[in-house]
Amino acid sequence: MKAISTLISLVLFCGGATPCLATGVPPLVSSRAIEKNAQLELTTSIIEQYSCAPDLLALHLRLTYKNTGKEPIILDKVSVTIVDRYVVSRSVKDAAIRKYAQEVRAEDLGGNYGMDPKSRPNLSHFVIIRPGEAHSVDGPWTTASLVVNNGAPHTKGALVTGTYFLQVQVDTWSYFSDVKQLRINWQDHGYLWSQSLTSVPLPFTIEGSRPIRKCI
Repeated sequence: MKAISTLISLVLFCGGATPCLATGVPPLVSSRAIEKNAQLELTTSIIEQYSCAPDLLALHLRLTYKNTGKEPIILDKVSVTIVDRYVVSRSVKDAAIRKYAQEVRAEDLGGNYGMDPKSRPNLSHFVIIRPGEAHSVDGPWTTASLVVNNGAPHTKGALVTGTYFLQVQVDTWSYFSDVKQLRINWQDHGYLWSQSLTSVPLPFTIEGSRPIRKCI
């Protein structure tokens, strides 16, 4: 009886015999349905390709996040500018089976402070990407530094001249907060994205003769 009376206390009547939920009772949300409609694709393009040393090749990249789904996507502005890992494959087939010629993990910059899951949405540090739209970024953490073979013994096993395919991985959520609860609270603005993304393979070529420039 106590359970029944509690349930009745949460139900009001909107006129006549039509029931409605009482104010303050959160509606049921199908997060699985929302996530099914939330799709994000990461692609890269090379802004500049240069060498600071004979055995190094730097690829300064532009990262583009395209909303290929049906729901608006909410992305953290800072996290999406930091490449956590990049891998190089000799072919698209090798990339598909994760057979890498070189794999590099970037420096761990740590996580950000948490956010109160019950707080009102503060979107000043986030960007909302509508379906069909894209968001592009570049910065100091979007440069892939690769080791190439210049014939010296210490570069044995490094990349030789030829065409390769580059992929980068981005961890789009660097907060300590419970993203599931935040995702429910922010659903009116879009789907709060927190999954890691790996980019589509990008072809690039290592030339045998590369100018070396002075880098700070």
